[in-house]
Amino acid sequence: MKIPEVIAIGKAHSVSAAQVAFRWLIQQNITAVTAAHVPEYITEDLDVFSFELSANEMARLSAI
Repeated sequence: MKIPEVIAIGKAHSVSAAQVAFRWLIQQNITAVTAAHVPEYITEDLDVFSFELSANEMARLSAI
């Protein structure tokens, strides 16, 4: 997750780029499955309901 736009949106919400990607999927009603094996990353991946992406952010991510 080294795409500058994804990182910037993550920083705006104080979350990781992976969380932004998962949230983008969820807001489009797409099932997301984590492949993380590290407990810390699994917990982080599942904590995507503490923020919501704006319509502008969704459009920026969809353009990538």
